[in-house]
Amino acid sequence: MKQTIIVLGTWSSGSGAVADYLSSRKELVNPFGANEFKISTDPKGLHFLYNNCYLKKDLLYPSYVFDEFKEYIFNIQKYPVYSDFGKRNKIYDKKLISITNQFLDNVAKTRYYGFPHYKALSLSFNENIKVKLKKKFLNKNYADMKILPIIIPVDKNKFLKLSKKYIGDVIQSSIKKNISSSRIVLNNAANITDPIYSSQYYPNRKIICVTRDPRDIFSGMKMRQANSTPWQNVNIFIDWFKYFFANKKFQEILKDKKILHVKFENFINNFEKENSRIIKFLNLSKKINFKTGTENIFNLNYSKKNIYKSKKYLTKYELKLIEKRLKNFLQW
Repeated sequence: MKQTIIVLGTWSSGSGAVADYLSSRKELVNPFGANEFKISTDPKGLHFLYNNCYLKKDLLYPSYVFDEFKEYIFNIQKYPVYSDFGKRNKIYDKKLISITNQFLDNVAKTRYYGFPHYKALSLSFNENIKVKLKKKFLNKNYADMKILPIIIPVDKNKFLKLSKKYIGDVIQSSIKKNISSSRIVLNNAANITDPIYSSQYYPNRKIICVTRDPRDIFSGMKMRQANSTPWQNVNIFIDWFKYFFANKKFQEILKDKKILHVKFENFINNFEKENSRIIKFLNLSKKINFKTGTENIFNLNYSKKNIYKSKKYLTKYELKLIEKRLKNFLQW
């Protein structure tokens, strides 16, 4: 890949609209459309694998997370998503499993077999009985039974190099054209609370972080009753927002030169100005050439209808509480 453009945001932040805009430009490619690319950021994903191999330095963590990552990839490969037309489609090509197995083989420097305590706890009653019977009557040791490979990973620099190839292979398997000279757009392919560190698996990356007025974020959560979001209670939402975003560390992150911070309301209401900032940051053509047909999924007028909805969908109590407790983060 020539460049990876990663658009980040939280739930209902408007990052999807920014990703749609970039994906609709002719010079950019988005292999996964409106779907988020979560392989590196999900719990049990690639970032989880890296952290547990190189930051925790526990003797058995690499073995455990290799197993968890492999299971996660197996599950995500078969997971269906709904298209705009109600069809159930899979995001990833069936080659994802073999690509992942090859990657795990490459990042395992050494392996041997064992039967650690945590693995014994995870086996069913019948599985544990089988292990004991083999040991007692067939005189097999745990290494011979090959219950769990104990992993010693390669050094972290090699891991990161192989990770970039892995990500490229996964993306390449999802589209027909050769992407070696392509500029790829990915939606939420890293963690917005730690965007630089969590995106180190992507070659030549550029990061756009999209933020939004907390009133409209909460309103969007409530309207969708979005999974894993604190939409049911405004006080919990405020605690959630403060923990992740209303802190000095996150505000400093947004000032990093490697990141372009885009406020969603500005992107919609002052599109030409914000677009100029995006073009400069990504070194895009000043002339906007949109793709034709269904590939052009960006609709500025539709997005305009989605701002300020909190005025309609939140109660006066909810609005006033957010305005009081998160006043420094209001964007209108």
